[in-house]
Amino acid sequence: RRLDGLASLLAALSHRAVLERGFALVRDAEGRMLRRAVEIAPGARLAIEFADGTVDARALDDAHKDARPARTRPKEKRAGKPKAVRKPRTPPSSQGSLF
Repeated sequence: RRLDGLASLLAALSHRAVLERGFALVRDAEGRMLRRAVEIAPGARLAIEFADGTVDARALDDAHKDARPARTRPKEKRAGKPKAVRKPRTPPSSQGSLF
């Protein structure tokens, strides 16, 4: 039972679990993992590992022109407390206010 638990933990922490969620692992020709687009030289040979296998690729000469920061989607506004709405000021009148 303990061995099964450890095997499940190993599977959950494995990079393969991340690949199953739709990510890919990119390596250079020497097998080093690449984490950023700026690490890839124009024309470089790459190996891209997906959950179901690996494909060979070559970087385009102008690959860096489209490199973007890690966060490419705009932040979504979170629902929170609505902002207080102020009542418009009314000119003073002869009758006083109860508030």
